[in-house]
Amino acid sequence: EWFRQLIHLRRHTPSLNDGDLNHLKVRFDEEKQWLTMDRGQVRILCNLGQKAVELENRDGFSPLVSSRDDIKVADGKVLLPPDSIVILSAQAA
Repeated sequence: EWFRQLIHLRRHTPSLNDGDLNHLKVRFDEEKQWLTMDRGQVRILCNLGQKAVELENRDGFSPLVSSRDDIKVADGKVLLPPDSIVILSAQAA
């Protein structure tokens, strides 16, 4: 089901079909083991570490797809448990 959701998202999200790498912004923290990618109206947040991390979501992007049910998006923050990913959008899902 996870892969079906990702395939659907890729096919139906214009921001993910733009091949211009100038529209991609990547940030990471090697020590805390998180990575974020912004591409147009889509934001991907990844926690690759073994501890939960809290990342900012100042723009109030809404969750589209998440790898775990215990990911929390609220009050301009995203709480990512270990080994998790969430894909957010500036547009309503």
